[in-house]
Amino acid sequence: MKQNSKERTKQLIELGGIVKIAELDKLEPALLLGLLMVAKASFERMEEEKKNVLKKNGSKIFTDRKAKNPIKSNDFEMKNEIEVENKWLL
Repeated sequence: MKQNSKERTKQLIELGGIVKIAELDKLEPALLLGLLMVAKASFERMEEEKKNVLKKNGSKIFTDRKAKNPIKSNDFEMKNEIEVENKWLL
């Protein structure tokens, strides 16, 4: 199903907001695209359990932002996973 112009604009605004929340908005566009392509390749190989952790952590960030609570990086399950498993990034 093809998106109409209004839906497409909303989607682009939401995606831009996510890039800003992740603090990736200062990267050069080519670098950001390269980073996202690496993340996509890693995501495609990722176990479902790890995908669920990513989704849980992303949902927590959205919830905390809505509640205007400060987000602490050590609150997330993934922090230790990333430190232990470099394959998350490759």
